[in-house]
Amino acid sequence: MNLYVFDKNMKLIGNIDEFDSFMWERNYYDPDKITIKVPPNFDNMELFQNGYTLVKAPDMKESIYIDHRSISKDDDGINFLTIRGLSHDGWLDRRITLFQQEEKGNSETVARALIDKNCINCEDLKRVIPFLKLGIYKDLGKEISRVSHYKNLNKEVIEVIKESELGIRSYFDESDFKIGIEFYKGKDRTALQETNAPAIFSVDFENIEGQTFVDSDSELKNTCLVAGAGEGKARKTLMLNSEVSGLDRRELFVDARDISDKRVSGENEVSIPINEYNELLKQRGLEKLSDCEETLTYEGDIIQTEGLIYREDYDLGDKVTLMDRELGIMLNERITQIVETYTKEGLQIDVRVGNNIPTLIDKIKRKIGD
Repeated sequence: MNLYVFDKNMKLIGNIDEFDSFMWERNYYDPDKITIKVPPNFDNMELFQNGYTLVKAPDMKESIYIDHRSISKDDDGINFLTIRGLSHDGWLDRRITLFQQEEKGNSETVARALIDKNCINCEDLKRVIPFLKLGIYKDLGKEISRVSHYKNLNKEVIEVIKESELGIRSYFDESDFKIGIEFYKGKDRTALQETNAPAIFSVDFENIEGQTFVDSDSELKNTCLVAGAGEGKARKTLMLNSEVSGLDRRELFVDARDISDKRVSGENEVSIPINEYNELLKQRGLEKLSDCEETLTYEGDIIQTEGLIYREDYDLGDKVTLMDRELGIMLNERITQIVETYTKEGLQIDVRVGNNIPTLIDKIKRKIGD
């Protein structure tokens, strides 16, 4: 593993190829994360500084920025320097959506517009994020409508793309030394489709081990009342999935009063037609319901075989099949996380397939968001 180091002005200042440990967590929706441990000498302290960019060789595409470094002792009393960082789409967390931004189009169009207006072509030039650009447009996702203001930009973009199961990734562009952000959709490599070569993971095929399976509906909500603008009986509301009944019905209230029922037209403020406003409420309700889905996830350590080669036969974002004949489990789900761990013995691959198990922090953030 070789990493090239660039300073805050995207000037190459060095490279490093020896680590005590190195872990790169690739995520389909969220920013990637890295953790590096090296000796705390002068050269490493100079090379690994907050705000610096690390680019992975040999492809020179995958990159992260450093946002944390610390020195501590291990169990043997030996000091080590720990470096942590995020892929550059993590920059979006530094911006909010200002004023009222109303966007229509497919999910990629809306996400790109949110980034463009709040990071690249901003009215306030002080909000522009240097070296950031949008990658090639691919026309991905379903048609949506969205109004956003005073929201965390990173969270808004993730909510938009999740509706269409799109991934987001940042990349280093050697041609102009800029960081691009693009959206993509993984390939369908499940067992029964015929377009792509299937990727099937099973203990029976000896290509996965240490598997963990979780199927939980403890956080499930499937019906929601979305309440928008107005007060009391005059408040505008919309019910989603009202046909669900009995014990199968799990209700959720969504406070969407931040979605205004008016827009600016020229110098005047006009009412948004009720059918358009209901679409905005519907979109908000669907996003909140997507946070309360059944948890269905499968984790395991991939055993490298000639039959399934990482990044060729399967990759982050692909839909794959997981089977366990002994337990009677067969899942066709998307790879949402791949953890690459580089050791002296080689590369270890850990995968997570399906939607993530919500952590306590996720639940707290969800509660605050509601």
